[in-house]
Amino acid sequence: EKFVGGRMSTRTKEDFPFDIGADHLANVYAEMKKYCNEFNISWQKLNFFKYGIIRNNKIIPLTDGVSFFSKILLSLQFLQCKKDIDFFNLSTGIKYNKENAYDFMKRKVGKEIADYYVDPFASAYQFHSAKEISLTGLLGIMQSIKYNKKDWDLYETKGGMSALPEALAKKLQVKINKPIQSIAVKKDCIEVMMVGKKKKEYFDKVIIATTANTAKKIYQTQTEAQQKILDSTKYSSTISIAFRVPAKKLRNYSVVWAPYIESKAISGFSNEKMKGKKMIHNEKSLLCVWLHEDFTKKIINKSDKMIFSTVRKE
Repeated sequence: EKFVGGRMSTRTKEDFPFDIGADHLANVYAEMKKYCNEFNISWQKLNFFKYGIIRNNKIIPLTDGVSFFSKILLSLQFLQCKKDIDFFNLSTGIKYNKENAYDFMKRKVGKEIADYYVDPFASAYQFHSAKEISLTGLLGIMQSIKYNKKDWDLYETKGGMSALPEALAKKLQVKINKPIQSIAVKKDCIEVMMVGKKKKEYFDKVIIATTANTAKKIYQTQTEAQQKILDSTKYSSTISIAFRVPAKKLRNYSVVWAPYIESKAISGFSNEKMKGKKMIHNEKSLLCVWLHEDFTKKIINKSDKMIFSTVRKE
């Protein structure tokens, strides 16, 4: 985006703060929490924490989403989880990377678990199908949940998702809307050339927060491994929409998953009442809806009015 934050940003409309990308956090993001402590940003637990799932067109508790037999199979799979993958460094589990997450779980614990737990988790948080998620990624998440379950409780930063990026920006040299022509690693510094400038600038470190195809164009000194990553990077199309709804009609589910087998359009939604009184005005609150990637691709070029109308029907 053309402002600090990008997908970690908050906009306010008619008293409602709306997190336009990332919607909530968890203690598993230890580095983020560390920075919040440093900048005195309140890391606060959500008012309620309960997952739901759509099954047979109804919202039910996530724990009731599959049969008792499937739960037994899943429990046995959890018992087999080792503690050998770092969730934030998946190269530690590269030996497992021989199968996608969906096919592995379907083979090990059955189609019901794959369709109602594995695939909706992937599509709700990564927007991709679980068939596009690596087994290493899945096992890393399962191990993290098994050994550090409380780390997955839901939190938010006071002031919305913008609070942390904006606090970081005050500590850094930030240039807004300054197009980059090239970035090159030199012996003892990073050389940056701005578009339309004749003079180069030099930095100790540079973080390129952009898409892979853009990074390839401006990053002049890529290693072979970096080239491989940039060439193989794939993105999912995403849309997040907030609807104003009567607050009383929203039961106390924080997040609800909508499996692809139940809905080809909506992958999940969050109940913004979980963020407290600031999210209730004139007896209304926000319902933030996320969409499956292939449905997003069908409507992403339509007008905002058409997108709202289409998703509202779903």
